[in-house]
Amino acid sequence: QAKEAGKEIVVMPWSAAGLELYSASLIASDKFLAERPDVARRFIEAFRKSVEFVRENPTEAAAAVTATVPELKSEAVEGSVNDTLVLIFNDVTEADGLGVFKPERLKATWERVSRAQGLDTAKLDPETVVNRAFVPGS
Repeated sequence: QAKEAGKEIVVMPWSAAGLELYSASLIASDKFLAERPDVARRFIEAFRKSVEFVRENPTEAAAAVTATVPELKSEAVEGSVNDTLVLIFNDVTEADGLGVFKPERLKATWERVSRAQGLDTAKLDPETVVNRAFVPGS
């Protein structure tokens, strides 16, 4: 859309502005994880494979989306895919691995988000909501 309007968009990663947070996670209930850990592990592996596929094949991934939702423009979807990939695969994932939550960064993420939402930071220890047993390689 910017090109069509004769404009250029300059992308500035949030991290370049000092915002270093985790932004996404997979969520499951304790009950589900206890009763169906095999399903959780298979889902996590399928999710990892899908993200890796998108990383290696962004054009094909965008085409799959536009085949499902033809109202979307392929170029716009591919741009969104590429914008998202830098949030998933970056210095943090290179250092720590995909799907890894380091305690200090998790704590900093919770502190920043809770303050931004007007929540009492002390009401939750973010470590109590992370189950590292399902992280591949753990």
